[in-house]
Amino acid sequence: KEAVATVGMAQKASASLLARSVPGLTLADAIDLAATLRRDLAGSAPLPAEVAALASVRIYPARVRCALLPWEAFRSALDTIA
Repeated sequence: KEAVATVGMAQKASASLLARSVPGLTLADAIDLAATLRRDLAGSAPLPAEVAALASVRIYPARVRCALLPWEAFRSALDTIA
């Protein structure tokens, strides 16, 4: 039960960072931030400052997937308008 709650927290934290990071960005910059997070969260490169708090999920593959879910939904929504 505790692990499930922690995974849910990664998704909520990621969604919160998305909501704080994207307003005010151009469409191209928002797409770039989402792509950078997707690429770098799976690796070891430093994350952009806006989303650096998510670096701790890297060691847990399930949490990486959860953390990326809000960003993938965001990107999917952008694909419908771009």
